[in-house]
Amino acid sequence: MAKSRLLTTTLLVLLCLSLAVAAGVHGQNTATVAYEPATASVVPTAVPTAAVPTTVPTAVPTAVPTAVPTAAVPTTVLPTVLPTVLPTVLPTVLPTVLPTVQPTTAVPSNAINVGTFRLTNSSMLVAHAGHTVTTLQDGTALLVGGTADFTMPLADVEVFTLGNETFAQAGPLNSPRWLHAASLLDNGNVLVTGGINDLGPSNTAEVYSVATGTWAYTNTPMNATRARHTSTLLNNGNVLVVGGLSTTYELTTAAVDLFNPNDLTFAPTGALNFDRAEHETVLLQNGNVLVAGGASYVSYYEYIALNSVEIYDVGTGSWTQTGSMNFARYLFGSALLADGRVVVVGGADSDNQPLASSELYDPQTGTWTLLSTTLQAPTAYPDVVAIGNNNFVLVFGGSMASQDSLTNVDVFYLSNTSWAPTVHGLVQARSDPACAVLANDVVLISGGLFISNNGDTNVMLSNAELFFPNSNVAAPASNKVLGTGAIVVLVLIILVVVGAIVGAIAYYRKTKKSTSYSGLANENTSLISSTT
Repeated sequence: MAKSRLLTTTLLVLLCLSLAVAAGVHGQNTATVAYEPATASVVPTAVPTAAVPTTVPTAVPTAVPTAVPTAAVPTTVLPTVLPTVLPTVLPTVLPTVLPTVQPTTAVPSNAINVGTFRLTNSSMLVAHAGHTVTTLQDGTALLVGGTADFTMPLADVEVFTLGNETFAQAGPLNSPRWLHAASLLDNGNVLVTGGINDLGPSNTAEVYSVATGTWAYTNTPMNATRARHTSTLLNNGNVLVVGGLSTTYELTTAAVDLFNPNDLTFAPTGALNFDRAEHETVLLQNGNVLVAGGASYVSYYEYIALNSVEIYDVGTGSWTQTGSMNFARYLFGSALLADGRVVVVGGADSDNQPLASSELYDPQTGTWTLLSTTLQAPTAYPDVVAIGNNNFVLVFGGSMASQDSLTNVDVFYLSNTSWAPTVHGLVQARSDPACAVLANDVVLISGGLFISNNGDTNVMLSNAELFFPNSNVAAPASNKVLGTGAIVVLVLIILVVVGAIVGAIAYYRKTKKSTSYSGLANENTSLISSTT
């Protein structure tokens, strides 16, 4: 009986300890779900709507058509506005010393501290704008091409190493290019497509070998010339190359190419329903590709922003229209979120005015929701990255309505689908930078343009900076899912342990009872024998 009570007491103690551990695991993992700003003890449930710039339209512009047919040139007169990336007046001499850059706006009262910024230990070897930066499998970043003076494309390639924060020269491109696209292949090499070379948009493509540090042309060119296009790595290892400018800011294309990394060739696939450039593409969780917005050009002076959205079906190789965005936008940013939705933010409208608005796309319903919170300022030409397992999205820099560059940084957090400004902004105001997420969600923000004096001063940047996230964004809300899984496993372990203990007690009692019966029988036998 004493042993039975001891085992029963042990069972209760183990059960209590297990439940306490389970509660602790649940508490530790769900604690990171709420956003914990360093500047406030209470998480804001939403960014105050009073902070929304008054210049952001509250309704969909009625003048923006939902799409531009590719077969015919619109008969209406479109806005005669030059894209800000190609200023009408170029400085004859670029400043050799960058001006001291101060924050373009005061820190808002609702700002959240998500991390800090500082310049890298060394600058890039040359200035880069209109370039790409790709995180390689070894954790370094490959910076490719661009331009240093608005006129000539670069063949320069650099490799950034986070450990010592330095840039080193890599093998140059065979063809100089800027406003191209880059994709990391499954084998660790990098595909670069199109862009503007000495003659205009190109149909050539090159592959960078990480083993040799050199470039080689693909076996076939693309089926269309393109710049300001997108390239997206598919789940099957192929790369989808979409749209772009077919001539220098004069015409856009609806052509789409599919790159096969096995034989280094391109093949045409289904064309877009609407030609577009300066759009965004996102690989959805189901493996299909979403393309949103962009601009349709019919001449250097005539273009219109799009709000149309299409989905590429990898299985059929065709495009299907889905719900349109609430606002037409081009030169904006986008990111896939942890829950499968897509967020788009900023950009410019058909009047070349920057936007502060943001929208969420739900692939289950094919619809867009306009968010009540916005960027702290209307912003075109930003760069956007997702960190924390896609639970947080950061918007870096860009250009305001005056075309001047911004130091602004805004953060979107999925836990309450809201935007808020950050306490710390960029060290250097920059438009159209190229960014890459490195180890531990550190972000490299490289190059771009420094535009000031209402667009009259344009400087190509050779500096770069790093964003170091705080634990409240580096520890993602997706830990809640991991925590739930851990709790389930722990409960199963508890059940197994409890079952084993209960079984052991039952076996002990049965064995004890059987032993008692056996002993009694032996005593009776002995008594009978003795009597006899």
